[in-house]
Amino acid sequence: MLLCYLEFLQQGNTIKLQVVKVATLKAYLAEAATWITNAGFPDPRFSTTWTHAPPLSPWIPRLRQALGRQQNWEIKAARKEPLTRKMVWDFATQAQKSHPDSLPAALYD
Repeated sequence: MLLCYLEFLQQGNTIKLQVVKVATLKAYLAEAATWITNAGFPDPRFSTTWTHAPPLSPWIPRLRQALGRQQNWEIKAARKEPLTRKMVWDFATQAQKSHPDSLPAALYD
């Protein structure tokens, strides 16, 4: 059930209807888990059964994978410049060789 709640939140169904970061998702899950533990059940973030819930165990794999997918969206990949000087030079030379109404001339313009 907690995994369904996490997937619901990852789709942007939050208070401000925005996609949030992993730290915020973990805080939301902690609040939801508080309701469950207050009812006398083990913390569902760390246990898949109702009888075993060590307090310092790692997150269950399904939640860890879902949070990992969200974390991957947060990390910005190293990107190259989208337009280099060499590209502009190539546009200019192609535009000079082409008809004024051609695609290369229009792109350079």
